[in-house]
Amino acid sequence: MSQADVRAQILDVTEAEPVAEVEITSDRVGTVRVPETEILEMSAPIPGFSKANRYCILPTSEGGDSPFRWFHAVDVADLAFVAINPFEFFPDYDIELPRPDQEELDIECAEEVLLLALVTIPPGEPEKCTANLVAPIVINTRTRRARQVILYESKYTTKHRLLPDPEERIDSEQASEPSRAKAME
Repeated sequence: MSQADVRAQILDVTEAEPVAEVEITSDRVGTVRVPETEILEMSAPIPGFSKANRYCILPTSEGGDSPFRWFHAVDVADLAFVAINPFEFFPDYDIELPRPDQEELDIECAEEVLLLALVTIPPGEPEKCTANLVAPIVINTRTRRARQVILYESKYTTKHRLLPDPEERIDSEQASEPSRAKAME
């Protein structure tokens, strides 16, 4: 009996199986290796992207400290969407996931759901980026199945600003100036 067999018998553990990896190469991330356990299977393709059914979530920056992530296709090299956790930007974001979508993704409880919102960044105007809150990517973290769910009866749209419009901020600051002055009197 080997040392590992004795240890496994005593501790009732077995050596972890090596995890297979998938290599992804793209202009956005270079070449990265992603464990197969982190690959998400789409139950239906994202509209307009029928050839991409497997995705992974990758950091957009070294160290992963940015709130932005790549929702990167595994089988289509240069297909990647910028995505966010919508609750980081919109703490009051609240949706009701339709029952058919819950069933399709085999969702048993809210704790196994991860939501991502896809982000649009206008060329040359990153300060005007928006998030699509009406069609989040819903991920079952237990089964690793995902789907873009369109919330037909929703108060949300496809274009929620992530950063305040500087002109709107100036207008609101100017509008509050008289009340500030009054409060100082």
